[in-house]
Amino acid sequence: MLIKKGRIVVLLIIVGNILLITNLGNNNYNSNIIDISNRNEFLSITESYTAQDIDNVTELESFLDGFIPNQLEQHSVPGMTLSIVKDNELLFAKGYGNRTETPSVNPVIANQTLFRIGSVSKLFTAVAVLQLVENSTLNLDTDVNNYFTAFQIPDTFEEPITLRHLLTHTPGFEEKAYPSIFSSQLGIPSLEEFCIEILPDRVHSPGTITSYSNYGFTLMGYIIEQVSGKTFEDYIEDEIFFPLGMNSSTFKEPLPTVHMLTNMSTGFFESGYPGFFEYLSVVPAGSCSSTATDMAKFMIALLDNGHYNGYQMLLNETVEIMQEEHFTTHPNLPGVCLSLYEFDTHDTHIIGHSGDTIFFHSLMALIPEDDLGFFVSYNSQTGSIARDEFFAAFFDQYYPHNIEVVPMKNYGRNLGQYTVLYLSTRRYYSDKYIEPLTFGFPPYEIIEQDYLDEAWFITKSSDGRLQLLGLEFIQVEPDYFIESTGTYDLEIAFIRNKRGRITNFYTSIAVPMYSFEKIHPIYTTPEGFNFILLLIEIIILGVSITWGITALIRKKKKIEVEESILPSVAKWLNVGVIAFSIVPFILLITNSYADLLRVQDSYIGLNGFIVFPILTVILIAGMITFSTLSWIGIGNKNKKPYWKLWDRILYTVVTVLSLGLIVYFVCFNLLGY
Repeated sequence: MLIKKGRIVVLLIIVGNILLITNLGNNNYNSNIIDISNRNEFLSITESYTAQDIDNVTELESFLDGFIPNQLEQHSVPGMTLSIVKDNELLFAKGYGNRTETPSVNPVIANQTLFRIGSVSKLFTAVAVLQLVENSTLNLDTDVNNYFTAFQIPDTFEEPITLRHLLTHTPGFEEKAYPSIFSSQLGIPSLEEFCIEILPDRVHSPGTITSYSNYGFTLMGYIIEQVSGKTFEDYIEDEIFFPLGMNSSTFKEPLPTVHMLTNMSTGFFESGYPGFFEYLSVVPAGSCSSTATDMAKFMIALLDNGHYNGYQMLLNETVEIMQEEHFTTHPNLPGVCLSLYEFDTHDTHIIGHSGDTIFFHSLMALIPEDDLGFFVSYNSQTGSIARDEFFAAFFDQYYPHNIEVVPMKNYGRNLGQYTVLYLSTRRYYSDKYIEPLTFGFPPYEIIEQDYLDEAWFITKSSDGRLQLLGLEFIQVEPDYFIESTGTYDLEIAFIRNKRGRITNFYTSIAVPMYSFEKIHPIYTTPEGFNFILLLIEIIILGVSITWGITALIRKKKKIEVEESILPSVAKWLNVGVIAFSIVPFILLITNSYADLLRVQDSYIGLNGFIVFPILTVILIAGMITFSTLSWIGIGNKNKKPYWKLWDRILYTVVTVLSLGLIVYFVCFNLLGY
């Protein structure tokens, strides 16, 4: 059946909530589920509009003037800026609302007011790399280690990491927690220092799976510095901003001119209070400040084969390479280009990039086939929802379409293979980077971590549909599902390994740089694991108490026991294990497994106590040693075995059971260093 395409606001609200700069404080993965019962509240904003010709600027402005002020008020966003280009010209540009606390004095002006554009900045980094590829300074398919002298990326896999991998977010890095946004310049490392100190582990073979990586783009910024002999900021200014006439754009922090400082928009907290100017450690990944009209010049260059106002930013063939799909997640889903990615919806091919800092939320979207593009940016923490609503409203207005929902035969069978916990590949796989958590962060203010650390749980309904984030999906092809009502342009595609087993999924709910890996069922049905760990803790505690009571009785009865120092130390190790393991154990039983697998939540729970699992393992290693010594008598008087036979058996059993604690620590990556 054909069902009229409604709105995709829910899709974009979700995307806005999970992209780029996300502060995850969920106590349970189910808290990520979106309640769509109030979706009509969002849909009503655009309900009165019908499809129109975007070339009619009067009608375009009428649409925008009716929509944007409404959403700014609804989401308490002080201001936004936008520009729209069409047929290699600026079609429309306008600012709405205010850029400071005094609206009547400082309104947003599209050709004057600077906004932070977040990860849209990555597109300039990509263009710079491609310029250097054009003049043969760089090569897209050469091992990036060839460009480094101060350090080398370990050769964990046979396949080396290349610039193509970095540009498509497929280098295979894990995500590492690091300070990315600061309220001052104090302590921000150079690109070289950052790339050396924050170098993440390689956990996937390059080119096999996507995982959004700010580190990868920062690494490319460092490469640009190494091969050009200029600072990254100066290279972008000399080779892109100045030739394009983008005179109100810069990557420099703080802003380098009085004009920029005077016209910079304030970023606002959700409460409405003004924030601070954000300093980023990942400069090439998100530090650009720009105006809507400057961004229009950049969009025109990308849409006009690299040309703008007589300047050839990139060759025609290079622009084509940049905009073509280089990594396909699934034939039916949007893919990844070189830094750009596909948004394909409304039967329309869309490429672009979104960008988020703490206070600013931006989006650049291009429709090459129609020579059309737009840029928007909002200046408040609440702007991510408004930004995503704009995207939905724009395409509902100018690209309405219908979705056909045709379930495959026997669509409801064997859904159990899909229903389990999935974690984003943008997460930790190894250690917990213990040093800053144990000994305190450096003496500068860290405002927010920069990672997606999402846990999604897929369930099934009684009528043969998969459920995710409050929506239902029906199978239309093997391993491929679409939103069952046709109201939302959403898809899920599952990926199998060579043995035919489901390993991960991609979805249009998130951008294509995000993959979600299937996690072992033990993490979603933890009752048995919890019981085993509780039993281990009780046995170890019980043995410790028994030995303590026995010692007190002997002392009270004045019964002297000839015992060397080592047997006494062995028993105290047992006490130490129970003492040091109790903190992470309590964390386990009071939090969901999904939270513990995620970076920030386990940090919040453990703080400096993350050292306890390591100390526990050290003590268990000591118990293993003493368990062996107890049977052969090394270290005891007269080299006799320690204690009585029953005590030795009990100590050995407790030692073996303690290994279960190590299994727990390994499962949740708690053994940082």
